[in-house]
Amino acid sequence: MFQISRTKTIAPSPKSVVLIGLQHLKGGLHVQVKSPLSRRGPRLSSVAYGRESHNEEALGTWTACHSSDFRELCYYETELLLEIVGQPFWNAAVFARVPDSFNSGLLEFQRVASVGTKVHEKRENTLTLGNSNAAEESLIKAELVELPDGGLVLPLAHHQFLVGLLFLEEASAPSPSALSDLTKQTLQDTASLVRSGRHGASQVLGLEGLERLKKVAQVLSLACSLEQRAALERARDDARSRHIGGLVEQVRGPLSALRTLGAMLVPRTQDVTRDVADGIVVQGNRLQDLVLELQQVLRPPNTPASTAQLPQPVPPITSVKQPAQCFVPAVLQTVMEATSRACENVGVRIRMDPMVAALAHEDSQAQASSSSLDSSAIKYNSNVRTPVAAGTSTSASRSDASPGPLRQAVSSNNRPSAPTSPTVQRPAARSQQQLVLLPPPSRALVLKEPVVPDKRQFFAQVSPEVTCEIVSCLIDAALQRTPRGGHVDISLRVSEGGILVDVLDSGTEMAERLQGLLRRNASQGQVSGGDEDLSAEAAMQRIWSGEASGSGIVALALAQNKARAVGARVDIDPQQQPSVHGTRTTLWLPATS
Repeated sequence: MFQISRTKTIAPSPKSVVLIGLQHLKGGLHVQVKSPLSRRGPRLSSVAYGRESHNEEALGTWTACHSSDFRELCYYETELLLEIVGQPFWNAAVFARVPDSFNSGLLEFQRVASVGTKVHEKRENTLTLGNSNAAEESLIKAELVELPDGGLVLPLAHHQFLVGLLFLEEASAPSPSALSDLTKQTLQDTASLVRSGRHGASQVLGLEGLERLKKVAQVLSLACSLEQRAALERARDDARSRHIGGLVEQVRGPLSALRTLGAMLVPRTQDVTRDVADGIVVQGNRLQDLVLELQQVLRPPNTPASTAQLPQPVPPITSVKQPAQCFVPAVLQTVMEATSRACENVGVRIRMDPMVAALAHEDSQAQASSSSLDSSAIKYNSNVRTPVAAGTSTSASRSDASPGPLRQAVSSNNRPSAPTSPTVQRPAARSQQQLVLLPPPSRALVLKEPVVPDKRQFFAQVSPEVTCEIVSCLIDAALQRTPRGGHVDISLRVSEGGILVDVLDSGTEMAERLQGLLRRNASQGQVSGGDEDLSAEAAMQRIWSGEASGSGIVALALAQNKARAVGARVDIDPQQQPSVHGTRTTLWLPATS
């Protein structure tokens, strides 16, 4: 391998030009400078070049500049070029410009393909033609450069940028094994050209062959341009990912301080003020989960920053390998257990349909009686959104639109506890502080008679993780609309071809404007408007007065998007009874049978 470096300057003159010559030496192709005037060569700029040798091992960094698909395309194009030429002893080589040279202004080229009868193992793989802009302009204007030894150089240009070079030359001598394959007519034609002195490539090709050669060069020019554009985009995206990754790293310090401050405030506050500290802890944990997710997206594991390719988009929910179906009552029970921990001291009651609790209890008993309980127990991941109940700050409720792993807000001694992964447990193993899903015989709690239907009709064609996230979003929105002292009811029913989960709050009925925004989100995938920004005094006034903390439009929109991604549907309708206040949100899930 060798490199062409700038050595001297020749004064520009109409009678002197610089030609790039190709010769076959023992070490491969050799690029030399011819100072005598050649009538066949075009006028180039006053630049002279020298020769500098390098080892083959130094090619490692340059090989990564171009993709294997691009090199394969160039190889096939050069093979097609030799078929057009019709001379078996000719050689063709394609040199593509190195993407980094566009910023440095240096004309650096890398060999990407070489086809011919004499392809040596050690060949020149890089060419450096100085840093003169005039040289690039002259090569772009010259459609064809004819060399003194009969070879041809076609500059590959695209949009006034020199993106590569195409070399075509005759082999110095055919090998003995190749001579047997030649026809007698081919040998006679070649001998006559040599005796007449007209053995250049242009004489052999003719006008028609040169036109075909230029068409092949146009294809190679476009391929080089697309390859270099892709390389520049990869470098730009890698730099952007490193920049965003650095910003995410800077967020981790203040976030740790926020979580520590919330943990210190919880045992030092009382009554309603404690709800604010609990909200700080919950939101801090969720922000930490978001930072971890951002780091995984921006910098996948086991992928160094120097070799990272184009950032891959975040896979949708349906692309993750999840179970094909889920038992909806068990999922609702899991969400209830998680929600009860967050709403323990906020003054809002969540009431579950006794039928749902009975179905979940029956399912847990069936699993407990099985001999393979340890291997077949249904477990759900920690991607369950903990709803922000009424009484927390308005700013905290609005930032609750992103899903994250579930965190236990307050433990038995009012201190933050470690994250937990909710599982479907037997009712006998529940803690005494958790919400009892089977309520006592009270008319204020019982929604309907606990008649247990056939459990086979409550299996949905949605993974349990996604169902948990959607139901958590709906409960979150209902809690934001429910003032202190209110309640949220959750029921389950079966419709034709699907399963319906109803979430009914006792807050203010949703305005028509918000319903229009949600319908627009369902059709266009955009959410705008919602609650107006409140000052700190107005937010604290809501907390002390026990009013609803918001409308929950962001959480509802998130539930709609998640449901639409898995073939489910979220319907939002106000209550029809004039005496009942609140909003009913219904989740439709496709049934398995």
